[in-house]
Amino acid sequence: MFHRYQFYKRGLTSLLVLIAEHNQGLPFEFNANFPESIFLKDAAVNLDQITSSARSLYNLRILVVDDNADDRDLLALLFEQEGAEVILAASANEAFNWCQRIKIDVLVSDICMPEEDGYTLIQRVRLLPQSQGQIPAIALSSSLSETYREQAFRAGFQRYLFKPIDVEELIATITQLLN
Repeated sequence: MFHRYQFYKRGLTSLLVLIAEHNQGLPFEFNANFPESIFLKDAAVNLDQITSSARSLYNLRILVVDDNADDRDLLALLFEQEGAEVILAASANEAFNWCQRIKIDVLVSDICMPEEDGYTLIQRVRLLPQSQGQIPAIALSSSLSETYREQAFRAGFQRYLFKPIDVEELIATITQLLN
């Protein structure tokens, strides 16, 4: 029995994450039929095109804040594959402490967390001295509510993305915020 299932699609590759309950097996069968053209047999491949995405987050320090360990770990995996250094925080308070201590290039935070939510976190971050307080920030939420979105912008986030995350959109959003 699975307690979580997520599917992230990115270009021609996909990441399927299946997580089993503690001490339970993970029996499943996966079959896929791919057309021959997917292997790029006769295509001319430009190495710059293939690696440009991987370089897009290279050397960036991204702080990921989420009370859900699975979501944190998945985002860390995705960002690290893109060349970023990832710092994980399980709470808004832990994230705020990181923001005070080291230079963060991008903050990616869940909105709904116990004790202190993402709105309060970004408000506290915005009160830090300029070099620390002006971090580009992206709010993540599974809520489609326009109220949540508006509140995120009022609190100080520059972008609001829905869960489950579209990886291409998230990477493009980070790139846009930094340019």
